[in-house]
Amino acid sequence: MKLVRPAAAVSVVALLAQSTGCVPKYQPLRGLNTPVVIDTQVENLAGVRLTVRCVPGEMLDRASADVLCQKVGVVFENQGARVTTIATASGDEGGMEEPPAPAPETMPETDLLLELRTRVVHHANNPVMWVLCVVSLTIIPASNEYTFAHDVVIRDGTGFLLAEETLQGRMVTQFGIAAWVGNALLNAFWRAPEDELTYETMRHDLSTDLYRQLSQAVFNAKMQWLVLQQTPPAAARK
Repeated sequence: MKLVRPAAAVSVVALLAQSTGCVPKYQPLRGLNTPVVIDTQVENLAGVRLTVRCVPGEMLDRASADVLCQKVGVVFENQGARVTTIATASGDEGGMEEPPAPAPETMPETDLLLELRTRVVHHANNPVMWVLCVVSLTIIPASNEYTFAHDVVIRDGTGFLLAEETLQGRMVTQFGIAAWVGNALLNAFWRAPEDELTYETMRHDLSTDLYRQLSQAVFNAKMQWLVLQQTPPAAARK
């Protein structure tokens, strides 16, 4: 009897996991589950010149960083901001190195600068479970788990730090016929449409949490920036 090599089994299931048979789950962790009080549908940032910089890294290649920047930019344009995005052009495939920060003289005039970095905090992928999944014809489920973080830094146009925080979340993809059938039945007969475990729902929930938290952080930074503008220098108060 010819045994299935672990590496080959993992490769086969990794390909299968990209199609049907997967149950995706998203869980907001630190920062992403913090209550938000502002309404992202109103002009919270009317007239504010905002520069959004997305830095490629281990979770985002340069093309993905460019896409993220454009999407975040639209979120703030809808809130009245005059947005400029900075990310490596999507056509540049020159590796994963972080591009140098733009020189001050090349930066556009801005009131606020939002900088985003995305990284992997933890990755769990048990090869033994994937082998058992294959041997059992996917009756025994296997899973792939990522804990990720968005590092957020907001400065004013002079480079003064206004806010700095980390938003964390977890994504788990479970593969197996038993898990998939159970999830499909729950989606069809029990869960409300917005609660269904699908890739579309996962992307929607993650984007909603991220955009709301970024909107709150930038609004808070804007209020701090306005206060600092109105505060006279110490020498002038003497």
